[in-house]
Amino acid sequence: MRILKEGYPYVTENGNFILDTSCDFLSDISRQEVELKNIAGVVEVGLFTKHANAYYKAKEDGSFETIENP
Repeated sequence: MRILKEGYPYVTENGNFILDTSCDFLSDISRQEVELKNIAGVVEVGLFTKHANAYYKAKEDGSFETIENP
């Protein structure tokens, strides 16, 4: 569980707790994401298996660059 420096759990604006974990290797990330989300109480996971068709990168002059996903 993510703990603040004051010693109590970090609570999100929606009242959820965050459980930080690590994995050395995942052979099928998409399947692992589904399995984790099927655990009662799990709201979201940090496995980003879906990608956008385009990304927007902000430039220093205030304009944006569009990066198409190959």
